[in-house]
Amino acid sequence: MATEQEMIARIQEILKQVFITDKNVEIWLNEPHPDLGKRTPQQCIENGNVGAVLTMLENALIGTPT
Repeated sequence: MATEQEMIARIQEILKQVFITDKNVEIWLNEPHPDLGKRTPQQCIENGNVGAVLTMLENALIGTPT
């Protein structure tokens, strides 16, 4: 199982791949998301729910609905 630090690194990798610019990544991290109970991805990460954010991003990459 991946550590929290490894999961955060993977989240950062995916976000840079998808959103390209730091500004777009920042916007995404701070917008409430319905798949996260209308919390922001940043809130989830800060509250220890890193796995939920990573799963959502990985599912989006492969086209799996949430």
